[in-house]
Amino acid sequence: MSSDKSKKKFFGWKSFATYKAFYLFRIPVYKKTSLKSILGAIRDMREELESMKHVEIPALMHHPTVFPKYKGIHRGQDLVLVGAGPTLDHYTPIPGAFHIGVNRVFLAHRIPLDYLFIADGGSIESQELLDYRKNECVKFFGRHRVYPILESFADDCKAERFFIGVIPPWATYKHIPKDLSHQPLTFRHSVITAALQFALWCQPKRLYLVGCDSANNGYFSGDTRGVKQWLHNNILDEWRVMADFAKKHYPDIEIISINPVGLKGLFKDATMENGKIELCPE
Repeated sequence: MSSDKSKKKFFGWKSFATYKAFYLFRIPVYKKTSLKSILGAIRDMREELESMKHVEIPALMHHPTVFPKYKGIHRGQDLVLVGAGPTLDHYTPIPGAFHIGVNRVFLAHRIPLDYLFIADGGSIESQELLDYRKNECVKFFGRHRVYPILESFADDCKAERFFIGVIPPWATYKHIPKDLSHQPLTFRHSVITAALQFALWCQPKRLYLVGCDSANNGYFSGDTRGVKQWLHNNILDEWRVMADFAKKHYPDIEIISINPVGLKGLFKDATMENGKIELCPE
């Protein structure tokens, strides 16, 4: 009887050339494997099981009721992803475009958001958010395990709910979900990454990036709370991963960064002045 070399074992011995490994709950334990390595592998497996329980399986069950109706909904149209960077102050809404905002971007009232993504709760729950463009802006609230948004508030906002997966620091485009109808939206440091995944899912003709400064230079309101250099660097890494993902899976979508700062050169660059957009030479 031939043995299946690819088969993983929970318990038992398995040979690899001149090495033998004992499998403990699918963790390969070699003769010289340290206790620290074994405990680290057990911790990683525990985190993976927790993620399956609280993220992957719930997304598999819930996302089919949320995201299929948005797939390709903006095909042939312009979509604008709005971040909270200072360059947002220089943006004039593009006529006919649809806008996706994140977090407190809804406070920039001159920009009529059609979608708003918020990942975690706390001070974000407010009457102003509850009243913002009722029946005009679709609010997406994440189900955050650490900082949850109040269920009663989400219900009052008639918000769509989504589950959040965490991408590892060494992530590549392969860690980004291709099918939002059953996979969690993923990011590590900023919900703008999840909003970008949704924007691509909508399949617009052009996707403009506005206020996505990623440059440790504060927010459109002038408030510099919480801006950290380490966070800025990590967010830039997420943008690079998403750029690779877009090129791989959505090469037909033209992505244009308006008045870029940290993202300069990552997508097509353009300037906007007095409402006029001009592409920068490549």
